[in-house]
Amino acid sequence: MELLVVLAMLAVLATLALPSYRQSLLKGRRADALLALNAVTQAQERWRAQAPDYASDLVEQLRLPPQSPAGHYRLALADSSATGYAVDARAQGDQADDQRCALMGMRLDNGRLTRVARDHLGRDSSQDCWPH
Repeated sequence: MELLVVLAMLAVLATLALPSYRQSLLKGRRADALLALNAVTQAQERWRAQAPDYASDLVEQLRLPPQSPAGHYRLALADSSATGYAVDARAQGDQADDQRCALMGMRLDNGRLTRVARDHLGRDSSQDCWPH
């Protein structure tokens, strides 16, 4: 009887703790996106020092993989020009469950770098996703 009570208590605790643990895990994995986005930003500046425009291809021009170091995000470049570019990290695999920060990105426009984030519905979630 006592064993059943202990098992029931453990089941209740696990039910309460698991969602919180899962959210903490997803939040911690966002660092993978930050690493990848910062690597792209650095590579873009090295490229631009030698070329008239920012690079438009991660693999061929910047020699970077199309996913983040741990593989939780897929990277994409867009809007590359002489004055800026956009790079996005979209959650994939288990990280795709991070509905709050489904997409994290950086935009460079005329020397101004902006951090952006979108939830799974495309709404701005920059304040929730980027460290302050």
